[in-house]
Amino acid sequence: MVQVSHSQKTRLDRRVASAKRWIGSLRNQPLEKGNTHMSRGLAWAVAVLVAVGIAGGAAAADITECTSKNKKPSFVWHESEGPTMFYVEPGGGFTPMASARQAQEMCLSRGVRQRLRGRDCTMVDWDYFACGCNVAPPTNGTCDRFQRFLGVMER
Repeated sequence: MVQVSHSQKTRLDRRVASAKRWIGSLRNQPLEKGNTHMSRGLAWAVAVLVAVGIAGGAAAADITECTSKNKKPSFVWHESEGPTMFYVEPGGGFTPMASARQAQEMCLSRGVRQRLRGRDCTMVDWDYFACGCNVAPPTNGTCDRFQRFLGVMER
């Protein structure tokens, strides 16, 4: 079973609700002979719901890449480590997280390196402060250190 954080569940719920509203609006369109608009729309709606269902599980691969030089993520991951997330320590080290629950607890107890839109882990889940470090060469300083720490990049 895939563990899904509260914020990821909320995002998924919003996507499903939006898709349902869209499908509901299609029901009000008259189905006339030769009118393929509704059948195409319904096909798209089914495709969207299937994609949302498949992508609904929280995974490290769903987290966006760190491409901004100014971003200071609190959690990072690299594809060579599978789904394991690492907490970025204040001294520059990286601590692997065993679960999403541990990551949230770490975020609540130690805080974030950089508040985003005025938010911290008391307002949103830990994954809001996470990003991937798979781009080589990295443009982000934290990712540069992380890739060296993992030994996937040497300078």
